[in-house]
Amino acid sequence: MPSTLSTVNAVFRGKYRAAAFSVWGAVISGAAAVGPLAGRALTEWVSWYSRLLRAPI
Repeated sequence: MPSTLSTVNAVFRGKYRAAAFSVWGAVISGAAAVGPLAGRALTEWVSWYSRLLRAPI
């Protein structure tokens, strides 16, 4: 993530930089909000234990 921020800083100038930082912040915030929800859904709906029980030995 630090590399993406420095890339935005290096690539954009002027008023476009402010817009780019806004988009970057929105994407990072969205990822931070969606990550735990997706993780919970995976652990709740996908039972790795049941897959292991059905696997042939």
